[in-house]
Amino acid sequence: MNKTANTQHVIDRLLDIFRKYHRGIADLTIAGNLVRRSMTLCSDEQQLEIVAWMHDLIVHEQLPASNLQVEDRPVPLHPLVIRMWATFGDTGELSRFIFSDYSESSQEVLNADFNSRWARWKCAEMVYALSSAPERFHKSTLEFIRDQCSRLNNRFIGNTTAGDAFIAEIARLENCAEHAELRHLQDFLLKSETQSVSERRAAIVKTHMKTALDFGKEAKLNAMAKDLDEQGIPLPPKKGKKGKRDSPRDGTYSDVFIHNKKPQIWKRHILDVLKRNLYGRTKEPL
Repeated sequence: MNKTANTQHVIDRLLDIFRKYHRGIADLTIAGNLVRRSMTLCSDEQQLEIVAWMHDLIVHEQLPASNLQVEDRPVPLHPLVIRMWATFGDTGELSRFIFSDYSESSQEVLNADFNSRWARWKCAEMVYALSSAPERFHKSTLEFIRDQCSRLNNRFIGNTTAGDAFIAEIARLENCAEHAELRHLQDFLLKSETQSVSERRAAIVKTHMKTALDFGKEAKLNAMAKDLDEQGIPLPPKKGKKGKRDSPRDGTYSDVFIHNKKPQIWKRHILDVLKRNLYGRTKEPL
Protein backbone atom coordinates (compact mmCIF):
# COMPACT_ATOMS: atom_id res chain seq x y z
CA MET A 1 0.00 0.00 0.00
CA ASN A 2 1.32 3.45 -0.96
CA LYS A 3 1.35 5.59 2.15
CA THR A 4 1.00 9.37 2.20
CA ALA A 5 3.76 11.54 3.65
CA ASN A 6 1.63 12.38 6.69
CA THR A 7 0.90 8.70 7.33
CA GLN A 8 4.57 7.81 7.04
CA HIS A 9 5.38 10.53 9.58
CA VAL A 10 2.94 8.95 12.06
CA ILE A 11 4.34 5.48 11.36
CA ASP A 12 7.88 6.71 12.07
CA ARG A 13 6.68 7.99 15.43
CA LEU A 14 4.81 4.76 16.20
CA LEU A 15 7.82 2.66 15.26
CA ASP A 16 9.72 4.06 18.22
CA ILE A 17 6.88 3.01 20.54
CA PHE A 18 6.82 -0.47 19.02
CA ARG A 19 10.57 -0.83 19.49
CA LYS A 20 10.31 0.10 23.18
CA TYR A 21 7.44 -2.35 23.63
CA HIS A 22 9.32 -5.08 21.76
CA ARG A 23 12.33 -4.61 24.07
CA GLY A 24 10.15 -4.66 27.19
CA ILE A 25 10.78 -1.00 28.07
CA ALA A 26 7.08 -0.11 27.74
CA ASP A 27 4.37 -2.57 28.78
CA LEU A 28 1.26 -3.34 26.72
CA THR A 29 -1.00 -0.86 28.51
CA ILE A 30 1.40 2.09 28.17
CA ALA A 31 2.35 1.28 24.58
CA GLY A 32 -1.30 0.74 23.66
CA ASN A 33 -2.36 4.10 25.11
CA LEU A 34 0.44 5.92 23.27
CA VAL A 35 -0.37 4.29 19.93
CA ARG A 36 -4.11 4.86 20.42
CA ARG A 37 -3.63 8.57 21.10
CA SER A 38 -1.54 8.99 17.96
CA MET A 39 -3.99 7.10 15.77
CA THR A 40 -7.03 8.93 17.14
CA LEU A 41 -5.65 12.13 15.60
CA CYS A 42 -5.44 10.49 12.16
CA SER A 43 -8.12 10.36 9.48
CA ASP A 44 -10.01 7.12 8.83
CA GLU A 45 -7.94 6.53 5.69
CA GLN A 46 -4.68 7.03 7.58
CA GLN A 47 -5.83 4.67 10.34
CA LEU A 48 -6.42 1.91 7.78
CA GLU A 49 -2.99 2.52 6.25
CA ILE A 50 -1.37 2.26 9.68
CA VAL A 51 -3.27 -0.94 10.50
CA ALA A 52 -2.04 -2.41 7.19
CA TRP A 53 1.52 -1.46 8.18
CA MET A 54 1.03 -3.16 11.57
CA HIS A 55 -0.20 -6.28 9.83
CA ASP A 56 2.96 -6.36 7.71
CA LEU A 57 5.01 -6.06 10.91
CA ILE A 58 3.69 -9.31 12.33
CA VAL A 59 2.70 -11.38 9.32
CA HIS A 60 6.24 -12.72 8.96
CA GLU A 61 7.30 -12.39 12.59
CA GLN A 62 7.71 -15.67 14.43
CA LEU A 63 6.43 -15.82 17.97
CA PRO A 64 9.53 -16.08 20.16
CA ALA A 65 10.16 -19.50 21.65
CA SER A 66 9.14 -19.77 25.29
CA ASN A 67 12.31 -21.64 26.29
CA LEU A 68 14.50 -18.55 25.88
CA GLN A 69 15.78 -16.76 28.97
CA VAL A 70 13.54 -13.84 29.93
CA GLU A 71 16.28 -11.27 29.31
CA ASP A 72 16.88 -12.68 25.82
CA ARG A 73 13.24 -13.07 24.86
CA PRO A 74 11.78 -10.17 22.83
CA VAL A 75 8.18 -9.27 23.59
CA PRO A 76 6.04 -10.33 20.61
CA LEU A 77 4.37 -7.51 18.73
CA HIS A 78 1.18 -9.51 18.18
CA PRO A 79 -0.73 -8.38 21.31
CA LEU A 80 -0.13 -4.68 20.64
CA VAL A 81 -0.98 -4.96 16.93
CA ILE A 82 -4.11 -7.02 17.59
CA ARG A 83 -5.30 -4.52 20.19
CA MET A 84 -4.89 -1.59 17.78
CA TRP A 85 -6.29 -3.54 14.84
CA ALA A 86 -9.42 -4.34 16.83
CA THR A 87 -9.79 -0.65 17.72
CA PHE A 88 -9.17 0.97 14.32
CA GLY A 89 -9.24 -1.75 11.65
CA ASP A 90 -11.54 -4.34 10.12
CA THR A 91 -12.38 -6.85 12.85
CA GLY A 92 -13.56 -9.37 10.27
CA GLU A 93 -10.13 -9.44 8.64
CA LEU A 94 -8.53 -9.55 12.09
CA SER A 95 -10.56 -12.62 13.06
CA ARG A 96 -9.58 -14.42 9.87
CA PHE A 97 -5.93 -13.56 10.53
CA ILE A 98 -6.08 -14.90 14.09
CA PHE A 99 -7.44 -18.28 13.03
CA SER A 100 -5.32 -18.59 9.88
CA ASP A 101 -2.65 -20.38 11.98
CA TYR A 102 -5.03 -23.32 12.27
CA SER A 103 -6.15 -23.97 8.72
CA GLU A 104 -7.18 -27.51 7.83
CA SER A 105 -3.73 -28.23 6.40
CA SER A 106 -1.84 -26.66 9.31
CA GLN A 107 0.46 -28.86 11.36
CA GLU A 108 0.68 -26.39 14.26
CA VAL A 109 -1.79 -28.51 16.22
CA LEU A 110 1.08 -30.91 16.82
CA ASN A 111 3.24 -28.18 18.36
CA ALA A 112 2.42 -27.80 22.06
CA ASP A 113 4.73 -24.79 22.47
CA PHE A 114 3.14 -22.94 19.55
CA ASN A 115 -0.37 -23.69 20.84
CA SER A 116 0.53 -22.23 24.23
CA ARG A 117 1.99 -19.06 22.72
CA TRP A 118 -0.94 -18.61 20.32
CA ALA A 119 -3.36 -18.83 23.24
CA ARG A 120 -1.43 -16.25 25.30
CA TRP A 121 -0.52 -13.72 22.61
CA LYS A 122 -3.28 -13.95 20.03
CA CYS A 123 -6.36 -15.60 21.48
CA ALA A 124 -6.13 -13.71 24.78
CA GLU A 125 -6.01 -10.39 22.92
CA MET A 126 -9.13 -11.29 20.96
CA VAL A 127 -10.84 -12.00 24.29
CA TYR A 128 -9.76 -8.54 25.47
CA ALA A 129 -10.99 -6.88 22.27
CA LEU A 130 -14.38 -8.58 22.40
CA SER A 131 -14.81 -7.77 26.08
CA SER A 132 -13.77 -4.11 25.67
CA ALA A 133 -15.63 -3.17 22.49
CA PRO A 134 -18.15 -5.81 21.33
CA GLU A 135 -19.82 -3.19 19.14
CA ARG A 136 -16.75 -3.25 16.88
CA PHE A 137 -17.58 -6.82 15.81
CA HIS A 138 -20.28 -7.44 13.23
CA LYS A 139 -22.76 -10.26 13.78
CA SER A 140 -21.25 -12.31 10.92
CA THR A 141 -17.78 -11.91 12.47
CA LEU A 142 -19.05 -13.13 15.84
CA GLU A 143 -20.59 -16.16 14.16
CA PHE A 144 -17.27 -16.83 12.42
CA ILE A 145 -15.38 -16.65 15.74
CA ARG A 146 -17.79 -19.06 17.43
CA ASP A 147 -17.59 -21.49 14.50
CA GLN A 148 -13.79 -21.41 14.58
CA CYS A 149 -13.67 -21.97 18.33
CA SER A 150 -16.00 -24.94 17.96
CA ARG A 151 -13.88 -26.29 15.12
CA LEU A 152 -10.70 -26.05 17.19
CA ASN A 153 -12.34 -27.69 20.18
CA ASN A 154 -13.38 -30.62 17.99
CA ARG A 155 -9.96 -30.78 16.37
CA PHE A 156 -8.13 -30.93 19.68
CA ILE A 157 -10.28 -33.64 21.28
CA GLY A 158 -7.88 -36.21 22.64
CA ASN A 159 -4.86 -34.18 21.50
CA THR A 160 -2.38 -33.74 24.34
CA THR A 161 -0.53 -30.93 22.53
CA ALA A 162 -3.33 -28.50 23.31
CA GLY A 163 -2.88 -28.11 27.03
CA ASP A 164 -5.37 -26.84 29.59
CA ALA A 165 -4.47 -23.17 29.00
CA PHE A 166 -5.18 -23.43 25.26
CA ILE A 167 -8.56 -25.13 25.76
CA ALA A 168 -9.50 -22.61 28.47
CA GLU A 169 -8.61 -19.63 26.25
CA ILE A 170 -10.65 -21.00 23.35
CA ALA A 171 -13.61 -21.43 25.71
CA ARG A 172 -13.22 -17.84 26.94
CA LEU A 173 -13.16 -16.52 23.38
CA GLU A 174 -16.26 -18.48 22.42
CA ASN A 175 -18.10 -17.22 25.52
CA CYS A 176 -17.09 -13.63 24.73
CA ALA A 177 -18.43 -13.99 21.19
CA GLU A 178 -21.75 -15.30 22.55
CA HIS A 179 -21.98 -12.46 25.06
CA ALA A 180 -21.23 -9.94 22.30
CA GLU A 181 -24.09 -11.36 20.21
CA LEU A 182 -26.42 -10.99 23.20
CA ARG A 183 -25.18 -7.42 23.64
CA HIS A 184 -26.03 -6.68 20.00
CA LEU A 185 -29.53 -8.11 20.50
CA GLN A 186 -30.02 -6.13 23.72
CA ASP A 187 -28.97 -2.88 22.04
CA PHE A 188 -31.34 -3.58 19.15
CA LEU A 189 -34.27 -4.21 21.48
CA LEU A 190 -33.53 -1.10 23.53
CA LYS A 191 -33.34 0.97 20.37
CA SER A 192 -36.64 -0.49 19.19
CA GLU A 193 -38.31 0.31 22.51
CA THR A 194 -37.13 3.92 22.46
CA GLN A 195 -38.17 4.52 18.85
CA SER A 196 -41.01 6.99 18.65
CA VAL A 197 -44.30 6.03 17.04
CA SER A 198 -43.51 8.28 14.08
CA GLU A 199 -40.14 6.60 13.55
CA ARG A 200 -41.69 3.14 13.61
CA ARG A 201 -44.39 4.27 11.21
CA ALA A 202 -41.80 5.79 8.88
CA ALA A 203 -39.81 2.53 8.90
CA ILE A 204 -42.93 0.52 8.07
CA VAL A 205 -43.92 2.93 5.32
CA LYS A 206 -40.44 2.75 3.77
CA THR A 207 -40.67 -1.02 3.67
CA HIS A 208 -44.11 -1.05 2.15
CA MET A 209 -43.32 1.57 -0.46
CA LYS A 210 -41.07 -1.04 -2.05
CA THR A 211 -43.63 -3.80 -1.62
CA ALA A 212 -46.35 -1.66 -3.17
CA LEU A 213 -44.45 -1.57 -6.45
CA ASP A 214 -44.98 -5.32 -6.88
CA PHE A 215 -48.69 -6.02 -7.21
CA GLY A 216 -48.17 -9.44 -8.74
CA LYS A 217 -47.88 -11.08 -5.33
CA GLU A 218 -51.27 -11.06 -3.64
CA ALA A 219 -49.94 -12.42 -0.35
CA LYS A 220 -47.52 -9.52 0.03
CA LEU A 221 -50.27 -7.06 -0.85
CA ASN A 222 -52.62 -8.45 1.79
CA ALA A 223 -49.86 -8.48 4.41
CA MET A 224 -49.06 -4.87 3.61
CA ALA A 225 -52.72 -3.89 3.91
CA LYS A 226 -53.04 -5.54 7.31
CA ASP A 227 -49.88 -3.85 8.59
CA LEU A 228 -51.00 -0.40 7.40
CA ASP A 229 -54.37 -0.90 9.09
CA GLU A 230 -52.70 -1.90 12.37
CA GLN A 231 -50.59 1.25 12.27
CA GLY A 232 -53.70 3.39 11.82
CA ILE A 233 -52.58 4.81 8.49
CA PRO A 234 -55.73 6.15 6.77
CA LEU A 235 -56.89 5.42 3.25
CA PRO A 236 -56.29 8.18 0.71
CA PRO A 237 -59.24 10.60 0.58
CA LYS A 238 -61.79 10.67 -2.18
CA LYS A 239 -60.99 13.31 -4.72
CA GLY A 240 -63.55 16.08 -4.60
CA LYS A 241 -65.23 17.40 -7.70
CA LYS A 242 -64.00 20.63 -9.17
CA GLY A 243 -64.14 23.36 -6.56
CA LYS A 244 -64.90 20.96 -3.71
CA ARG A 245 -62.66 19.53 -1.01
CA ASP A 246 -61.51 15.95 -0.86
CA SER A 247 -63.56 13.82 1.51
CA PRO A 248 -62.34 11.12 3.90
CA ARG A 249 -62.71 7.54 2.70
CA ASP A 250 -64.30 4.95 5.01
CA GLY A 251 -63.00 1.41 5.44
CA THR A 252 -59.59 -0.14 5.66
CA TYR A 253 -56.84 -1.17 3.27
CA SER A 254 -57.75 -4.80 3.88
CA ASP A 255 -61.38 -4.12 2.82
CA VAL A 256 -60.19 -2.49 -0.37
CA PHE A 257 -57.81 -5.27 -1.36
CA ILE A 258 -60.29 -8.04 -0.52
CA HIS A 259 -63.35 -6.55 -2.23
CA ASN A 260 -61.82 -4.59 -5.10
CA LYS A 261 -61.62 -6.77 -8.19
CA LYS A 262 -58.81 -4.68 -9.66
CA PRO A 263 -56.49 -3.71 -6.80
CA GLN A 264 -53.92 -2.43 -9.30
CA ILE A 265 -56.06 0.68 -9.84
CA TRP A 266 -55.18 1.59 -6.25
CA LYS A 267 -51.48 1.65 -6.94
CA ARG A 268 -51.25 5.42 -7.41
CA HIS A 269 -53.41 6.14 -4.38
CA ILE A 270 -51.48 3.74 -2.17
CA LEU A 271 -48.12 5.16 -3.16
CA ASP A 272 -49.45 8.67 -2.58
CA VAL A 273 -50.60 7.90 0.95
CA LEU A 274 -47.41 6.05 1.73
CA LYS A 275 -45.35 9.04 0.62
CA ARG A 276 -47.66 11.43 2.45
CA ASN A 277 -47.18 9.55 5.72
CA LEU A 278 -43.46 9.29 5.19
CA TYR A 279 -42.58 12.70 3.75
CA GLY A 280 -45.62 14.86 4.55
CA ARG A 281 -46.18 15.48 0.84
CA THR A 282 -46.87 13.49 -2.33
CA LYS A 283 -44.27 14.82 -4.76
CA GLU A 284 -41.24 13.22 -3.10
CA PRO A 285 -39.62 10.72 -5.50
CA LEU A 286 -39.47 7.08 -4.49
